[in-house]
Amino acid sequence: MDSFDHKVQGTTSTGSPIYKVENTHSNGKLAIKTMEVWAIKGTSAFMILYNADTPEYLNLIPIIQKMVDSFGTATTPVRLHSVL
Repeated sequence: MDSFDHKVQGTTSTGSPIYKVENTHSNGKLAIKTMEVWAIKGTSAFMILYNADTPEYLNLIPIIQKMVDSFGTATTPVRLHSVL
């Protein structure tokens, strides 16, 4: 069973869009939470894909947030912890 949790859009200081989608996948025995974050800078696209067992999901959010921040200074931030 899959569930779509949240979608967020923001922009970097240069006006480039940043998007985030989260969802949960479950086969009845194991639930996996997935986060996809992507940004477009010029003609390049950058993507972070993070998967974790649902109980462990929040443990690495600070590291994932640093990776998202590396896309550029956000004028409309995509803060990961604010939507979890």
